[in-house]
Amino acid sequence: MAPPVPPPPPVAPLPLPPLRPPPPAEAREAAIWHFARSPGACTAAASGRTARLQITLRAGHPALFVFYAARGMVRHGPTASGALDFHGAGGGWTAIARIGPGSLAVAALRLDDQTVGRVALLLDGGILTPVGAAGALPALLLPPAGAEGRHWYGCARGLLF
Repeated sequence: MAPPVPPPPPVAPLPLPPLRPPPPAEAREAAIWHFARSPGACTAAASGRTARLQITLRAGHPALFVFYAARGMVRHGPTASGALDFHGAGGGWTAIARIGPGSLAVAALRLDDQTVGRVALLLDGGILTPVGAAGALPALLLPPAGAEGRHWYGCARGLLF
């Protein structure tokens, strides 16, 4: 009779691959409002640490919502589109944005009651997020604009008449 065959040596389990860190949370920056008025034009800006939204309203021209950021954004080809998406306590809206050179997203809207209504929602506070091709940009946390914002809103409404 042959001697018993010893069992094979235990095999060490393969090490697990290192866990990937979770993707970073969406970058959000608290913003501060600034307002300017001149004959025929109203400009508001909400500035964060690295990002800024500028709203320019002029009689007889499209309303411009321009989002700038210090860091670059993803571009797909010579032109790209994305959107500016806003959500606040009073409601929300989304506007198609053109992605320009550098760190720029521009939404041009007809200056009408609906657009001025969108501005009113922004002034009430909420979060503005660039989405789509513009998704490499931080979101802006917009505080309520207060009395100065309400005064500026009067300028914006006055451009409609």
